[in-house]
Amino acid sequence: MSAPSDNTKGFINQRTPIPNGTRAPNGDIRGIKEENQQQQSDDAPPVNDSNHASSLDSLPVWTGSRDEHMPLTGGMGGRRSPSVARKGSVRTAKSTRSVTEATAAFHKGSALAGPNAEPEIDADVIRRGAIAERSLSTKQKSKIQKEEQRDSKRLSKLLKTESELEKAALARALKSLAALQDLHKCACKREEKAEAAQYKSLLAAQKAKSIYYEAKARAEEERARWDGKQAEVRAQEGRLEAERDNVRKMDERVAECAREVERLRIMKATDEREREAKKVELLGKKN
Repeated sequence: MSAPSDNTKGFINQRTPIPNGTRAPNGDIRGIKEENQQQQSDDAPPVNDSNHASSLDSLPVWTGSRDEHMPLTGGMGGRRSPSVARKGSVRTAKSTRSVTEATAAFHKGSALAGPNAEPEIDADVIRRGAIAERSLSTKQKSKIQKEEQRDSKRLSKLLKTESELEKAALARALKSLAALQDLHKCACKREEKAEAAQYKSLLAAQKAKSIYYEAKARAEEERARWDGKQAEVRAQEGRLEAERDNVRKMDERVAECAREVERLRIMKATDEREREAKKVELLGKKN
């Protein structure tokens, strides 16, 4: 099927009623979802032949330029439907994700079975496909259906491959979390050592101060020793504070990575269910 001419490009966004029982191309179920809505519209004659449904999956989809200023027909009163308005280009800002994220894969879910996998198909394309199908013979319809079944099997294999890739992404995320936990453990040990050193230095400073008050004859000598110990205390306190700041940062990084892993785990579980539902839809059978 060739692309529409320039005179028809402006009408690509029109939501015309979908024939009863007709599925959208490429396995889209939008036609079925709008079945109840299209019964209230008289803009197009209904198609009652249920045998037309399965042979429309391989029809091409026109993705030419769309005119946003062209008024919509089909009972819309000249108003533009927000669900079919052309999506303008959006300039994305520089990513602000932390470098500690587990993985960048599957952040928006499955690319084959997720919500972004459903194409936007104009109702006029579906209606024209249904009209064209009525002129096909039984043999031609059977040939098209067999080809669609082969495409469905190929897509099912791709879904299986994607599932394995997502499992690998989750495994990498878990490894990243384990590595961060090791760093957190080392930071905690360093904090413990710093606390012990600081406590030891504090005891030494207190002892030096006691000696200073007890031996005024050696005041200058003991005072110098006391000042030295106080400097050591300040140095150890600075070290302790630095290590505590490091521990707090590691706590935040571990918590962030843990949330990311949990989100990926939930997303994977959702994607697995969507894949199985997609396989049932494509292959027409349940395990």
